This record gives sequence, C-alpha cells and structure tokens, in this order.
Amino acid sequence: MEAHNPLNLVCPLLLILGGVLAAAGLIVAKRPDAAKYIDKLQPYQALIGFALLGVGVWTLLRWIAFLPGIIKDKPFNGLVVVATIVASILLGCMFGMPILARMTAQGAQKGNELAQRMAPFQVLIGLVGIAAGIANLVNWLGIDLG
Repeated sequence: MEAHNPLNLVCPLLLILGGVLAAAGLIVAKRPDAAKYIDKLQPYQALIGFALLGVGVWTLLRWIAFLPGIIKDKPFNGLVVVATIVASILLGCMFGMPILARMTAQGAQKGNELAQRMAPFQVLIGLVGIAAGIANLVNWLGIDLG
C-alpha cells in the first residue's frame, strides 16, 4: 500500500468526520463547547455519508482478497481494515440516505427502515469510525500499530 499517497487520507478524514457526527450527542455531553464545531459539520452530513458509503465499498473491493492474510499476519491491522469497511458503509448508509432516497422512491423506504434499525447503535458506530479513522491516519503517517 502506498502509505503517503494523499488520496489515502480521504478515508480516515471522512471516517473521523462521520464518526463525530454519529457520536455528536456523546461528544457534546462531555464537551459542550464542541457543539459549535459539530453544528458546522451538520450541513455536510449527507455528503459525508454518501462519500463514506463510496469509500467503504471501494475499500471492501480493494482489500477483500488480502483480508485473510492481513488478519493472519497482523491481526490488529486486519481489525482496523474490517472496522474501516464496516464503519464506512454503516455511517454512509445512515447519513447518505437522503441523497440515495432522492434517486429512487423504493430506496427511500428501505433507507429509512435501515436507518431506524441502526439508530440505537449510532454512537457506537461513530466511535468505531473515529477509532478506525485515527488508526488509518497513524498508519498513513508510517507508524505501524500492529
């Protein structure tokens, strides 16, 4: 993998932003001053979600063949890749649904059902997204975590 390719920064940054949006309630409860920054992200929530969905699917397709070997050789890195894929796709579905719903009427109904099923896990998915984004960012910097 090209560690210092600037394009490899897109996924970690999107994951961190999407994770912050998903865990906003918890973050604001702990740090009320963070609300003003999170409020600035809200208008971009659907766009971040749509991008995360695309990045998650792209990452899945990119790593699916190598994943068993990575998990065997470097379990922590394998866990980070799995967390990246899962969090990207789930956050993408949660936040990207408004854009997808506009494309098809049937997609809107299914998207709303999926979002309702995931709502109880939103904060957890957000925290996983933040952690995976930070781990990917550290990896991009050339620091081997596992």
